[in-house]
Parts: sequence; structure tokens; C-alpha cells
Amino acid sequence: MTSTILVNSNPTTLTVQLFTDRVLITITQLPAFGTILTSSITTSQASSKDTYNINILLGRRDDDIIPIFVRQIMEKASIFDGGLKEGRNAIFMIGLKEEGKGREAFVEISNEVLRVYHELMLKY
Repeated sequence: MTSTILVNSNPTTLTVQLFTDRVLITITQLPAFGTILTSSITTSQASSKDTYNINILLGRRDDDIIPIFVRQIMEKASIFDGGLKEGRNAIFMIGLKEEGKGREAFVEISNEVLRVYHELMLKY
């Protein structure tokens, strides 16, 4: 499912696609995918706390904000409806312009990603 929103005057295309073992999330303001990351959740058997594992596969490794952004989306999605739990990994492709990386932009983008994700989860 795809959605386009305007973030800081930048058209931002969001796509969420569900697979049996993964979720693919693309967020781009560029004509390219940008940084490609994988993320997973591991739950400690001792404390029942979740650990979020974020790995950059391709792209910018000097942009510390992107992995934080991915973690926030993963955390919200796992609390949101339980769909992203241990064993359900996600792949993110994120290409944002510099002016599209502010706190307000991230809140707006993550809210739309969660809306689209939730809508898809209701269908399946």
C-alpha cells in the first residue's frame, strides 16, 4: 500500500508491503531508495524486554538519525498492534532530503507509516 504526503514542502512517498516473514517499508523524497536497513526485534526470555536490532545494509552510515528513526517506527509498530514482534523483521529503504529530517518531519512520517501499516494489518 502506498501513500504520499507533503512534509516540509517535500512530497514524501511511503510504501508498506507485508510478506510472511518481513515487512518492507520505503520512505523517500528522492528519486532513489536511499539507505537500506534491516531491523528485527529480539525478546529477552529473562526480562521479557524487547531489543531492537538495526543494521545498515547499503547507503549512508554517517547519518545517525536514520537508525533512530527506524527504531522508533519499529517500537511504535510493535506496541501498536503486536504485528512487529520477534520473528517478523522489517526492511527499510529511506531516502530523505536534509530538510526532511527534522523532528516534526519524523513524527509526521512515522504517523503515516503506522497508519498505512495498521490499515494493511487489518486486511490480513
